[in-house]
Amino acid sequence: MDMEYMGAGSIRIPYKEQLKELINLKENKKNQIHVFPGIDPRRLQEDKSFLTYLMDRFSSKKFSGVKLYPALGFYPFDKRFKSLYEYCIRYDIPIMTHCIEGTIYYRGSKTRNSDEHAHLNNKNEWNHHPILKVNAQSEPLKLPQRANHDFTKNFTHPLNYKCLLDPKKATEYFGDQVDFSQLKICLAHFGGSAEWDRYFEDIYETYNNNLFNKENIGKATAYTNVQKIWDSASWLSIIYDLMATYDNVYADMSFMLYNKNNFELLKLLIDDNRVGHKILFGTDFYVVAQKGTEKRLYHTIRAELGEERFKKVASINPENFLKTKF
Repeated sequence: MDMEYMGAGSIRIPYKEQLKELINLKENKKNQIHVFPGIDPRRLQEDKSFLTYLMDRFSSKKFSGVKLYPALGFYPFDKRFKSLYEYCIRYDIPIMTHCIEGTIYYRGSKTRNSDEHAHLNNKNEWNHHPILKVNAQSEPLKLPQRANHDFTKNFTHPLNYKCLLDPKKATEYFGDQVDFSQLKICLAHFGGSAEWDRYFEDIYETYNNNLFNKENIGKATAYTNVQKIWDSASWLSIIYDLMATYDNVYADMSFMLYNKNNFELLKLLIDDNRVGHKILFGTDFYVVAQKGTEKRLYHTIRAELGEERFKKVASINPENFLKTKF
């Protein structure tokens, strides 16, 4: 994680030194560790050599993928990612991105440019969505959240990935012909356990009735009634739409596995031929230690899923996700 730009003070060890430590660790455990360095668009802007640094370490197999953590104060469709994304598509580099509300988020001021890297944050634009419009008059989607933790979900919201993966929307925003629809990207945590609950509790809206329903696929990521979808659609519904629509969109089930209420639906999703081949097992160690030991989680999920499903999500699917042209 690159935490230098989150407005929480200076980091104790320079980021490249942290990455060097990871590379050294990987050298000692060659086949056991896949390094996914956290990439922040503000570092790409401030350090023009950083992208070359990354590319060199991907081609030499020191790095295996990209980690994004938008909650630190950026959107996944940030224009500063353009060259990185093009590289990831060219070499099939996997991207793991945080897609749940959490405890790590931008800590600086939304209204005052007081942090050290304020010139890299367009905070005046944080009150509305940069791409999504609510009507034909091009009125932007309103993002009224004021507290840091609250407006974190604006950066992590899964509809942001529709904006990134839709070539037409991305081209309009970037002002250049781009197509990121083939990005291999995992939306970590599958939206989170609370969003799975929201899916079950809403029995009326079609955008929350899309799972396994061919007629309703796409309604949770539609550009009509955007404000309502943004505010009310379950993140599970949105992520399912993205997985069913785009070939290389994955999701993992880390942390939420402590809630056994999720297992039955999870089994149905793993068996779903639209998305089941793109679901990944993850433990979210050490965060899950709040709920129980790693060992207990492993044995519980293996027993609940059965050996065939477990092999699919813990071995076959991850192998496809991690595979690159290197």
